[in-house]
Amino acid sequence: MIKKISCILLAFLSGLCFAKSGLHFVEEDLSFGIKDSVFSVMGVYYFSPDKPMNHLILYPFPDDDLMGEAYNIFVKDMDSKIDIPFKMKKDKSGITFLLNTKKCTSVYIGYKQRLFSDYARYILLSTYSWQEPIKRVEYKLNILDNINITYFSIEPDNQLCLDFGSIYFWQRDNFLPPCDMIFKYKVKDVNDE
Repeated sequence: MIKKISCILLAFLSGLCFAKSGLHFVEEDLSFGIKDSVFSVMGVYYFSPDKPMNHLILYPFPDDDLMGEAYNIFVKDMDSKIDIPFKMKKDKSGITFLLNTKKCTSVYIGYKQRLFSDYARYILLSTYSWQEPIKRVEYKLNILDNINITYFSIEPDNQLCLDFGSIYFWQRDNFLPPCDMIFKYKVKDVNDE
């Protein structure tokens, strides 16, 4: 619990520094996946500066006993297609990287976490540290047909059922999330069919 509070406080304080330095977090377009007890996140984050300059970004990971440490982490500048070097925090609760912002900068970030339970979480509450809503968000959750989602912390807008599984969709404008994105799920037993 103390780790969670520390992570939220650090994200909040870091966000205050970013907001004061003239950087705005304006959009995100993310894909989540749950497969073989692994939660994957990948997507594009859009930043808009008041003026071109370098900004230190803190990107947090869920840090609890139900999910493992983040791995297969990558950060890439979408304009230059160049990987952005990052540093893992000592407590493994996030990464930091230097972002050279121009008029509008997009960054592709991805990672995976091992799931030790029937629970996966993506941190959304750090949005409050930016002191303004995100102008636009789009989220997708891809699951195979052997997974049944039993709980959404934020109900999806739509679901597409396919032969191999399902895709859930969310889209929001001027989004200040009420909670983190949490999925609880059950792996279907082959005998259930």
